[in-house]
Amino acid sequence: MDLFCEDYHKGKKVVYSSNYYQSMTPIDAHKEKLSANTAIASDITGGNGHRLDCDVWLPEASKHYQISSNIRDYVISPVPAIISGIPNTNGVAMPTSELLSFIPDEGRLSYKTWKAKPSFREHENKDITKAKGVILDAYVSPLRNFGKGLIKVIMLVAYDRSKDPELASAILSGEENAYSMGAYFEGYRCSICGREANGCKHTSPRDALKLDPISQTLAYRNIYGIVGFEISSVTAPAYICAVSDILLGVTN
Repeated sequence: MDLFCEDYHKGKKVVYSSNYYQSMTPIDAHKEKLSANTAIASDITGGNGHRLDCDVWLPEASKHYQISSNIRDYVISPVPAIISGIPNTNGVAMPTSELLSFIPDEGRLSYKTWKAKPSFREHENKDITKAKGVILDAYVSPLRNFGKGLIKVIMLVAYDRSKDPELASAILSGEENAYSMGAYFEGYRCSICGREANGCKHTSPRDALKLDPISQTLAYRNIYGIVGFEISSVTAPAYICAVSDILLGVTN
């Protein structure tokens, strides 16, 4: 299962998820009469009502991304964009501890750094004015029946129908329902000893996944210093993973 592929963006190390995450039932914010003060109650927030605060920042963000400042112009999908702690075939994983760590330069926890970042089509992210929408918020939810301490990072991804009506319509109909996130990271640490990866005896640049003969534990690389910068609607491959059981409900 290939969760992340590596690249560079603006001179920084980047990971993109290279198998894709399927959204839940999207919401038409106009038909649902959604506003910035509407409570969204679902398993995303542990069953508690959560109020969006995009009325505070969306009008200003929209000037930079060149998208609508009106939440009613958006189609919104809850997307389980990251599964923590599971290495891919390249031997790379995002640990729960890193996703829940505090990023001083961002002033928030790592998984929250995706909030208010732009959403794109097919990672066309070099120019933020080409954004198709924005990430309204990000939440964590326990990954049930799959291992202790693992989480899903679920993002509320909004696409602006006034900027790309064809894409928004395809998302609303379910024709387009696969997503891939993008994140910066600082480096790798060994999953066994915690040292900088490739500088210890457990990991190797040649062997992505390696069974340690002494501990009989799988060695792989945990990335750290994770800062999200985008999510993209992408063409779905033959298979899709991380299909969530979460449904998004709107209450007035």
